[in-house]
Amino acid sequence: MSYLLTLLVVGLFVWLFLSSNKGSFTTSRPTLSFKDVLYSEYGYIIALIAKLAKSDGHVSDLEVELIENILDDMCEEFHDHNQARIHLKKIFKEEKDVQDNVNHVASELYKKTSHEAYKHQKIIEFMVTLAFRDGVLHHREKEVIHETAHAFHIDAGAVDSFFNQYSDFY
Repeated sequence: MSYLLTLLVVGLFVWLFLSSNKGSFTTSRPTLSFKDVLYSEYGYIIALIAKLAKSDGHVSDLEVELIENILDDMCEEFHDHNQARIHLKKIFKEEKDVQDNVNHVASELYKKTSHEAYKHQKIIEFMVTLAFRDGVLHHREKEVIHETAHAFHIDAGAVDSFFNQYSDFY
């Protein structure tokens, strides 16, 4: 009887060892897919940032610096930071050259965050900061921000107020 009990206990430990990935006892997380990041709040935000940064024809070194900082913060929100960075950079690279879908991207972001109006305002404030980062507010940058604000249901007067505040500062 004790032989049978010992065999059962040893069998249980072997089963636990084998089912824990050869004794590592770590739980595996699913791979972070490009689609997961693309259709996330951060995917939409980085797409809008890419469109804004390239809307004046080029992305300046100062804009790149600010975008890198925001990427660092965004990646921290994903379980696989490195994979998230790769995907977010790919989104940026692809979206910066597509300027005709600002309203669509902003509308999708609005749907994802419709109950968080404070986020919409913060995104617009960040976009204004980014637009002024190189010291010049290009008319196309202003259009992208207004189009985004419209999709967010933010009054154009409020956006112009942000522009005035930043133009006084810069």
